[in-house]
Amino acid sequence: MDELRITGSKRRPLQLQRLSKTHWTKTKRARFLDVLALSCNVKLAAQEAGVVPSSAYRLRRLDPDFAGLWRDALLAGYERLETELVGRALQSVDPILPGDGGEEAAAAADAAVEKMDARTILQVLAHRRATVEGGMRPSRRDAQRRIAAEEETNAALLKKLAVFERQVRERT
Repeated sequence: MDELRITGSKRRPLQLQRLSKTHWTKTKRARFLDVLALSCNVKLAAQEAGVVPSSAYRLRRLDPDFAGLWRDALLAGYERLETELVGRALQSVDPILPGDGGEEAAAAADAAVEKMDARTILQVLAHRRATVEGGMRPSRRDAQRRIAAEEETNAALLKKLAVFERQVRERT
């Protein structure tokens, strides 16, 4: 399923080119997010969408809207995993209902979940709780710089000097 586009430039004829595995279309975005919501697996979602995982991470970093959709997809996926774990505990796992064209992705996600043991699922759920309670880990761009007050820097320096003096005394 190679996607094509028509390109051209000055003094060159138009030509038909295949899109690279780093080029994102609306269809690829939707497929990626659907599979991510089903599996919580970026590598699998990228493969199903026909892109490479590194381009997905790059797009998330550069596009705040996509980052929000990514987060929503992961939250939906974590809820699904949590439901699976509870279902396993109760010995009554409900199957995914067939939707509009997502049967293959659902089957792939089911296979990924079936390979997990309860310990792995618990680790994933613990990560989910940390994500939901603490928010997604902010990128470096999101972090706001704060300049410390003079009192704070002086206190930190005095504390380090005291530790250094104690270490020097212990050596002699």
